[in-house]
Amino acid sequence: MPLELNSIDQFDFHKSPVYGICTIDNHIFSVSGDRQVIHYWLEGDLWKAESIAVLNHAGYCCHAEKHWLFVGDAQGQLYQFDLRNKSLVKIIEAHQGGIFKLSHEQGELISIGQDGKLNVWKLENLEMIRTIWISDQKLRDVQWDQNKEKLAIVGQDGFLRILTLPLYQEVYTSKVIQEGLSSAAFWASKLTWITGSKSGKINFWKEDDTASKFEFQAHKGTIYRLIVDEKHNLLWSISVDKTLKAWDLKDLALAGKWENLGVSAFRSINDLAIFNDDILVSCGDNKKIDVLKICFSE
Repeated sequence: MPLELNSIDQFDFHKSPVYGICTIDNHIFSVSGDRQVIHYWLEGDLWKAESIAVLNHAGYCCHAEKHWLFVGDAQGQLYQFDLRNKSLVKIIEAHQGGIFKLSHEQGELISIGQDGKLNVWKLENLEMIRTIWISDQKLRDVQWDQNKEKLAIVGQDGFLRILTLPLYQEVYTSKVIQEGLSSAAFWASKLTWITGSKSGKINFWKEDDTASKFEFQAHKGTIYRLIVDEKHNLLWSISVDKTLKAWDLKDLALAGKWENLGVSAFRSINDLAIFNDDILVSCGDNKKIDVLKICFSE
């Protein structure tokens, strides 16, 4: 059955490119070059929005967990907001340079950034637990395995590294992808790691071999996000080349390509999230948030 993306809504509250989005329950959050943090929520059948903060610098990423919202900015500052009253709890100097990804597990918040470090913080109060030097180049993405026992890290130096909890020990390092890696995902049913590169290639990796098992050209430039969607048997990818693509996990055939999400992104699509299983949320340099329903036509 042909795959379709049907527009549910489009938000245009930001005045600069939107770099990061995250979702929790019926809520979406976005951060942008305009320094605003905007909250969107579903009330009945209508989406509502509010600006809850203005950052000190451009916002690069955000992550919501429980009643907390964490935001990383372009200068390495990490913000903690309490969503119960929309208040700012803390700002800390977390990295030297931009923060590109935030994640969490076991009461710990993880941040990576331009300084090549992985920092681990207490989720409740942002007290530092440890800092781990990973690379002398920027780190771009972190992803968990299905049990959140292993953490994959990729970055500009082109290595896929896998660390195990609770000590964050490095147990796997891939052969280098010369052009650098920019995104990662985990294919749970195949126990396979997937990476996206700056040249637009997607690679598949098993931990029993440092070489890539398979590689194909997916985009014309940097792949900013990969999502394995096992419910629909798809791999979603977004890129600086302005496209959102879906790949059939059975044979990696192109299942869909979208270049115009409302108004085509001026330069790139920057982030992507799956919301309530069947809804995609994307953002890009067109300053907009697109909310899209995943559908299959007869």
